[in-house]
Amino acid sequence: MSAFSHLLSLIRFGLTSIGLVAGLILVGLAAFIIAVRLRVRTSRDKRRTIVFFHPFCNAAGGGEKVLWLMVASLLKKYREKVRIIIWSGESASVDEILTKTQTRFNVKIAPEDVTFRQLHYRRAIVPMPFLTMILQVLGMIFLTAEGLWRYPEHADYFIDTTGLGFTYALVKLCLPRALVGCYVHYPFISTDMVSKVRTGRDDYNNSQRIARSPLLSRLKQNYYLLLLQTYIQMGRFLDFVMTNSSWTHAHIASLWGNRLGTKRFTKLFPPCTVSVHSQNFSAPKKEKLLISFAPVSYTHLRAHETPEHLVCRLLLEKKK
Repeated sequence: MSAFSHLLSLIRFGLTSIGLVAGLILVGLAAFIIAVRLRVRTSRDKRRTIVFFHPFCNAAGGGEKVLWLMVASLLKKYREKVRIIIWSGESASVDEILTKTQTRFNVKIAPEDVTFRQLHYRRAIVPMPFLTMILQVLGMIFLTAEGLWRYPEHADYFIDTTGLGFTYALVKLCLPRALVGCYVHYPFISTDMVSKVRTGRDDYNNSQRIARSPLLSRLKQNYYLLLLQTYIQMGRFLDFVMTNSSWTHAHIASLWGNRLGTKRFTKLFPPCTVSVHSQNFSAPKKEKLLISFAPVSYTHLRAHETPEHLVCRLLLEKKK
């Protein structure tokens, strides 16, 4: 047998093996989805059950402030009509989490108003120094599968507030009656990222070694395109989307807009309390007061007075 025949045999064997592995994975996913559907408990509670997927809910960052203000707003308006569940990967106690939330964000939530579901494998979504994106995608799916299997309960709404965008298909297929939504701080992958690799630009997502190699650039471009197309398909399984800025809104709408329609997109700008900074502020008498604004990325603050606090809408407009 010639070397060429050996090569063809190896290719045929490889394709057959890949097809077999892919088939087994699909069968396994189908079995998992059916099993979760059978295990989901029907709730007798007349309240609407809202599940927030936020593994790092005790991190006290901007994303966490959005989460806890959402929860506080829902409780203030619909306390008797909603049941709030947080999928959390935190080891801290409920009291520790809510105390930190009040201290850091001045958002007070009673322990009896929220239910925490602890996920044990949050480390699956921690970025790795190699194959970062694909490993995070696999980690997202694994962590979501843990939550669905460990806590098979009815949900009216399932909202991802962290940006775990490759989980929506699994959630929708396992919980078909739930309305699945997300709050997007930044696209997991964007056309800008693909463009940087295609044009060979050395940047945060494209090392100099890869940028200088046509072969590595082509491989990475195909890798990114595969992730991008998969991310686009996730939009099919969403019922509504909230974005944190005009920039993010435009990018996400370009990816998911055709599948969701513009009416299901909402710009919900991150809040920041400015009442502390505005207290006792007055201009010096008989003196000129000059206020200047530097042209930085996060600019254009529009303050809105509400019964609870002053809220700034941060427009993420990166001007070049």
